Amino acid sequence: MSRRPRTRVLSRTALAFAGAVAMLMTLFTPPASADTVYLQVWWIKCVNQSEPFSDEIRLQFNGQIIGSWNDVDGGETHWYYSSQFGWPLNRPFSGNNAVDILEADSEYNLIGWVGVSESEVGTGAHQVPAHMYDGSYTVYYEVTANPV
Repeated sequence: MSRRPRTRVLSRTALAFAGAVAMLMTLFTPPASADTVYLQVWWIKCVNQSEPFSDEIRLQFNGQIIGSWNDVDGGETHWYYSSQFGWPLNRPFSGNNAVDILEADSEYNLIGWVGVSESEVGTGAHQVPAHMYDGSYTVYYEVTANPV
């Protein structure tokens, strides 16, 4: 009879151990697809402005203006820290999205865009020519799993 209670104790201990392991695996196993990732726009380069003089560039992401530079001319690179409108870093999103490049005159006009995807997490920084309707810009960005 002494074996029977011991067997039950071992079984309960084994079940408790298995349950603890399953709980830990659930906590530490990354999801198949990240719920939220972060866009980091490091810089934008004007290869050829869209207007004859200078562009007034605004970057839009998820419906919000995240970067702003005035008097942008061909050949100039504008880093995130020189933005006049906030910091185009740590912008949360999921799925696929686009960074719109807008010309700000009396209204915002879309002059190009760069597609970004949560699947780019962990692939490093990307220097991508924008799909342009007018002018020519390159955007240097990164998609990260955590804010920087």
